Amino acid sequence: MKTAKDIRFYIYLAACALGVFLLLPVLFRFIAPAPAYPVTELSGEWYVERGEMNMEGVSRTGIISSPILAGESVLVSHTLPDETVPDACVLLVTEHALMRAYVGGVQVYSYEEFEPGVLVPVEAHLIRMPEDYAGEELSVVLIAAENNAFQVLQPVFVGNHDDLNALQYARQTYGTLYGIFLVCYGLMLFILSIYLARYVRRNLRLLFSALVSLFGGIAVLGASGFFTYAFYDPVVNNVIGLVALYLIPVAVTGLFVSLRQGLARKVFIAVTIFNMMWAVLTFILYSSPDRYVPLSYHLSFFRRLVIAETVLSAALFAYDYFLFLKKGTDFFERIDARRAPLAEIALFTGACVLTGVTCADVLFLRGFAGQRVDGILGSGVTLPMLGLLFFDACVIQNYFIFAAEHLGETNRNRKLNEIAYSDPLTGLSNRAHCELMMRELDETNANFSMVNMDVNGLKIINDTLGHSEGDRFLKGFGQILKIFFKNADLVGRMGGDEFVVILKDIGLLEAKDRMDALTALLYKMNKSESTFKYEASYGVADSREITIGKKSAEVYRLADERMYEMKREVHARRGGNGRD
Repeated sequence: MKTAKDIRFYIYLAACALGVFLLLPVLFRFIAPAPAYPVTELSGEWYVERGEMNMEGVSRTGIISSPILAGESVLVSHTLPDETVPDACVLLVTEHALMRAYVGGVQVYSYEEFEPGVLVPVEAHLIRMPEDYAGEELSVVLIAAENNAFQVLQPVFVGNHDDLNALQYARQTYGTLYGIFLVCYGLMLFILSIYLARYVRRNLRLLFSALVSLFGGIAVLGASGFFTYAFYDPVVNNVIGLVALYLIPVAVTGLFVSLRQGLARKVFIAVTIFNMMWAVLTFILYSSPDRYVPLSYHLSFFRRLVIAETVLSAALFAYDYFLFLKKGTDFFERIDARRAPLAEIALFTGACVLTGVTCADVLFLRGFAGQRVDGILGSGVTLPMLGLLFFDACVIQNYFIFAAEHLGETNRNRKLNEIAYSDPLTGLSNRAHCELMMRELDETNANFSMVNMDVNGLKIINDTLGHSEGDRFLKGFGQILKIFFKNADLVGRMGGDEFVVILKDIGLLEAKDRMDALTALLYKMNKSESTFKYEASYGVADSREITIGKKSAEVYRLADERMYEMKREVHARRGGNGRD
């Protein structure tokens, strides 16, 4: 079993990896080149026209005071700065909306090429300014393509074209780096889960953890516009990102299924099935224009789904904790109740934090679900991104803690097997292991040859040199067998001076040839050995010689008869009675 010190090392390693990614935006701010010209954010008071309502002195985040309907337009205006820069542009991000831009009453930009009923993506626009833009009024008409398409105006910047392009690229870079890391990490876990599928029962935990990271990474890449560059289509980018977003609840609730037990497990199974059905239905609606449902309905339902499932999860966990305190039931679904659930605690904590911050983001910031692209402090990094990174750090902890537990259990089992099935004197298989192997041969109906050996001269050594020398004699003979039959399926000591070798898929003649070779080897060794002279009587039998009864027992009996026949011949030549 790994020590607590070893486990803490892995936890510190995971925390350091998490810290590096959390600090990426800060590091990028330090190493990013400063803009060549001033960049101004239009963060002051805006003038807003919406239907018959006119408002002055409105903040950027308070422009939409009530829900906006599809097709409704909003005009927002702001005075441009007096200071001019070469090749000036305005950077503006629209969320599922069409747009026209005017400077001094003259139209300078239009984004209206989408047909009605088609998904309008989140898009960043670089709007070139006329040379005499200083002090003029910038007016932007936003036309909602969806109900509740936008509720705030994203940050609007004025500056040099190259500087603004670099600013937007930097904001997308943060999200792209996070997304690529999450996708690669998820793929690594997914491959590992497949590899461990045959050996580890709790493999589902690793599989669902991989899916959480994978779907989260794809959603982050979609929010950062990565797939726009990959497919040259912002609509495809938004569809991929949103479908991955809708699959995250499937993976999270599936993970809770693998961690919970009792009532909570049954409820989460039902919730996971529902989430999967809803995600598939959403994908069908996106893929079939004839059955297109406005995006606002999907996002609105998704937000309600995240909130409802977070509340449900909290209630179920509170109920389980109550049972844990009152009745002493296990809080986690565990493989071995004897162990402290360190791995389960790490994974459960990560999943709860991810669920909590996503719910908070939906309730208060409308970021991840609302496709808000400015992120924390304008970096493009959102709370759910940080939640995903924290979750992955917890998965690292879970994996290493589990690996430590698994290695410890494997070592214990190996030592127990050595004690139970190894001959303490020679290190070969003992009688119990030999008999177990014979039963397995009967069950599989495999073809095999068996060699029974009886070492000659043990009684004389025990009588003349002592039993300690007799033990050394047997140990030396066992080492010879272990080396000579290194590819055999079994080399064992049945007891006393009797040894057995099992060779699968080898016929009688080949087995006899091997014993002839062993006899020749012992003859050569005896010429240089001064203390012991190794010699053995043996019998060889093939399973194909037996047609009735238990094959292994009959093969053993036949080989034993042939071994004693050879032993009698040896003693007859020496004038003995066939016994040591």
